[in-house]
Parts: sequence; structure tokens; C-alpha cells
Amino acid sequence: KKKKKIEEADKIYYLTDLKDLIRLFVEKKKTFFFLTNHHEIIGMVSIIHLTSKPVYPYFFSIISEIEIELAELLSKRVSEKDILSWLKRKGKENKLNAIDVLNRYDQDLKKQKENRLVEYLYLRHIVAILGKFELFTLLRFSKKETLLDQTKAIVDLRNWIAHPVNSPEENLPIDLLAFINQAEQLKSKLPHPDEVSLY
Repeated sequence: KKKKKIEEADKIYYLTDLKDLIRLFVEKKKTFFFLTNHHEIIGMVSIIHLTSKPVYPYFFSIISEIEIELAELLSKRVSEKDILSWLKRKGKENKLNAIDVLNRYDQDLKKQKENRLVEYLYLRHIVAILGKFELFTLLRFSKKETLLDQTKAIVDLRNWIAHPVNSPEENLPIDLLAFINQAEQLKSKLPHPDEVSLY
């Protein structure tokens, strides 16, 4: 069988940042790259590696940072009473796993070890509440639908990592490039804590 020569387009520096690697996979329509250290080939990376468990902490660290900052934003603009009321309403409608959040919060209340209510929320709850109370303007979005659309890939990836139902070898349910772009855009829109007054 004839051997194919490794082209420059097939190579990538072995210390390339993961988000740049994702972009290169998409932009160059490649499924693999040979890893190089100067001119020496020292390994290979495939697009399948992006769905492996060792990569999860990288994605989750980005998601966690966004989740924490959005929760802080929410806690400064919406009272716990209003958040609790929203959760109870969603619980009655059997939506967004609100009952699970309420149960965890109630259990800790009974044990006298509860934290702030926002710390029990998942990212999708935080985004939904920001939309409900029209706080999307603080993130420089013009309407609620834009906020939901511009956080969908982040929420989807968070749920896929936190509650895996597929094997790591299966394709992610979202576009990873969309996730990277949305995460970077959202982080750039987060207001400085001093800019957010209490409710």
C-alpha cells in the first residue's frame, strides 16, 4: 500500500491551546492532526479526543466560572424570595427539574446547613431567571431569546458532561466551536461586580 506523505497542514504544535485546536478542527475540516515539537512529530490528536473524559475538566472549568459569575449577578438583582417563588411555580409545572432544586434546598434547611439559594441552581435555572427578570440587558443582550440562544451551547455541554448518558466515544450533542465562541462572548459581557447594584 502506498504511503501518504505527512503535509504541513496535517501538523500542529503540541502545546496548542485546546480552544484553538477546536477552531482548527472546524476551520480546516480535519479529524486529526500530528503533534509536533519544532520539526519532530511526537504524537497525534484526533477529534474523538475532545469527547474523552480527560478533556471534561477543561470544559467544566469554563462553564463553572460562567455559572458562578452569573449566579452572583442574579443574587445581587433578584431576592431569594422571588427566586424561591419562581422555583415553586416551575416545580408545580414540572419544568426544569425545579423540584430537585427545592428538595435539595429543603433538606439542607432541615439540617440547618443551607447555603444561599443561588448555589443550588443549575446553569439553565440561572439563565431562565435572568430572562424572566429581564436582566439580559446587564449582559448587553437586547431580548430574552438572545440570551437563551447565546447560552444554549454552554448549557447543553454542561448537561452532557454532568449527566453523561452517552459513551465518551459518541459525538457531543453540540457544536464545540459554538460553545467556545459563546463562552468567550458571555465572559466578555459579564459586568464588573461594582456595576451591579443590589435589588
